[in-house]
Amino acid sequence: MYLVHLLATDSLRSVMNDSTDVRRAYTAYGLVNIQGGPMSAFCGEYRDPLAGYYHLGNGYRQFNPAIMRFHGPDGLSPFGEGGLNAYMYCEADPVNRIDPSGKVPISLLQRLLTTTLHVVSPTALIFGPPPKGALAVNATRLALMGSTTTVAGAGLGFAGVAVAPYVSATGTGLLLAGGVTRIAKALWDNRSALWQNIKNNSRSNLRTIFTGRVEKKKNKTTPLNSPKRVSVQAVFMVENELTRTGSTVSASIVTHTTENGANIRQAQRERPSL
Repeated sequence: MYLVHLLATDSLRSVMNDSTDVRRAYTAYGLVNIQGGPMSAFCGEYRDPLAGYYHLGNGYRQFNPAIMRFHGPDGLSPFGEGGLNAYMYCEADPVNRIDPSGKVPISLLQRLLTTTLHVVSPTALIFGPPPKGALAVNATRLALMGSTTTVAGAGLGFAGVAVAPYVSATGTGLLLAGGVTRIAKALWDNRSALWQNIKNNSRSNLRTIFTGRVEKKKNKTTPLNSPKRVSVQAVFMVENELTRTGSTVSASIVTHTTENGANIRQAQRERPSL
């Protein structure tokens, strides 16, 4: 028999409620009095039911929410990414940061920006203009492969695999490399038009700023008193021979010149007199 819980979490993935109506409330550092319910607790991590600790990073370090610090030092401290305090949790900001690995805290803003990057970039690559050239095609493939790798890393993270952050970081790097290459290729291909637009816009803006004169757009509509233009139509006739009671129809092309200099080819039919 399997028991399935539908969990309600906050922005830190801390379990606040479940389908059995077990309500929880945490302190800023995750201290909670659990009277049952799912094993997942603060920031979605497993809480030791006996000691009340969180074994972060699959047992790399034990975080004690009662004393608001780790029991063991960080191997990346004091000169690495762990910071000067080897026992501090989330750089003393547990509201805006999480530390699932027990090594380096992750900012919620960083997670939001990373998620936005992996949603917007593949969408723009798929629904945007098609790539031109082998370099642009390979850059697009690299970016999409990076996004797929990041999704795989996120899945490994939910499964508790220790290398999940490194897989996600590799995917993000591939996505950035492919996207930047694609953008650089597009800018290089259109460099002449872009440079011309930059010069024209800067000249117009400086003239408007220092002289106060705003250039009016030219009206491209045809004035009422202008002569009407005759449309050019070309009629091509092919000589045909028809047997119809001994008569023959031939076609010859004659060129006429109109007032506006347009050439109209008009076909004239000639019938022999009987």
